[in-house]
Amino acid sequence: DWGVDLHGALRHPTPLYEAALLLLLAAGLFVIRHRPRPAGHLFRYYLIGYAAIRLALEPLRGDATRVLGPLTAVQWVCLATIVGFLTSVLRAPRPAHAPRIA
Repeated sequence: DWGVDLHGALRHPTPLYEAALLLLLAAGLFVIRHRPRPAGHLFRYYLIGYAAIRLALEPLRGDATRVLGPLTAVQWVCLATIVGFLTSVLRAPRPAHAPRIA
């Protein structure tokens, strides 16, 4: 069996998975940081990415969680975060030349 012994059970090393995926997310955001966009969008991209990572990794954590239908409570929050911020990004006006944000 493969896993990390945590609280007497073998579990996936989700903190390592999360750290690796967050580094990839940070690298992606770093690459696009100078592209024109409305103010606050880069942060929204981060929130969408983090919520997607957490949504995907949540079933592997092995925590005692509250399940609401097919998803855990945390997954529902992540899904709502993704939908909400993605909607705000897609509905934002697209100026011809958005101010450059560092």
